[in-house]
Amino acid sequence: MASNSKNIIWEMHRLMLPEVTEAIHRKEEKKKLVEKPMLSEDRLEELEHSLRECLELARPARFTYYRAGIIKSVMGVPIKVKGSYLVLFHQLGELFIPLKDLLDIS
Repeated sequence: MASNSKNIIWEMHRLMLPEVTEAIHRKEEKKKLVEKPMLSEDRLEELEHSLRECLELARPARFTYYRAGIIKSVMGVPIKVKGSYLVLFHQLGELFIPLKDLLDIS
């Protein structure tokens, strides 16, 4: 009897409309998103100091930043600050990171 109920559940999932399946997947993805962390003034000053040091020495570092609900990390060499963006050279080319989204430099 248990196998029949498992089959019924499987059949129900198999027969779901594509729109319903897509909505379920979107809802699951939203659960994984995080809010942007707020940094203290002291932490912002530390980031500024680390960034200046990396820029002056053209030193590679790991840059952690926030983008669209996800905290990302990339290893690269900062090239310059252009407007409100950090231009970073990494293995796939140039990457523009908004300075306001920068969370850590290590």
